[in-house]
Amino acid sequence: MIRIVGWDGINQFDEDGNAITVWHKKYCAWVVLPEYEEAYKNGEIDWWGEDNDFPSGLTLEELKKLYPNAENYPDITVIWTWDKDGYRKEFHEPLETETTSCCRSWEYLDYSKEEAIERVGKYCDWNITAFNTTVIYNGETIFDGKLD
Repeated sequence: MIRIVGWDGINQFDEDGNAITVWHKKYCAWVVLPEYEEAYKNGEIDWWGEDNDFPSGLTLEELKKLYPNAENYPDITVIWTWDKDGYRKEFHEPLETETTSCCRSWEYLDYSKEEAIERVGKYCDWNITAFNTTVIYNGETIFDGKLD
C-alpha cells in the first residue's frame, strides 16, 4: 500500500518521499503520475487527509473525461491594489509602504470575459477596499480601474 503523507503544492508524496501525484492547474486537481496509475486503479493508494480539499488524485484520462474542455479554459489573473487606508480597512493592520497588491490566478474556470470581471474580480470582496483591480484574460487586460 502506498500511503500519502504530505504535499508541497506541486506534488503529493509517499513515506519515502516519492512524488505520487502532480498538481494540474487546468483541472484544479491532483493527477496520479503514470508510474503509479496501476496502483491507483488497484486501490493501493492510501490517500492523505480526509479533511483536505483535494485529498485524492485521478488519472489524467479520468479528468479529461470529466472536463473535456478544460484545456480550452481561459487563464484569468486578477491583481488588487490597496493604499494605506484600504489596506487597513481590509486586513485590519497598518501598511508600511504606500501601496501593496495581491495577485491570484485561475486556469480552471470556464468564464467569459464578463464573468471573469464580475465573479473573479470581486473575489473575497477585495474590490471594495482596493483602489484598483486589474483583470487579465488570456494575457489581455480586460479591466483596469476601481471595480464597484
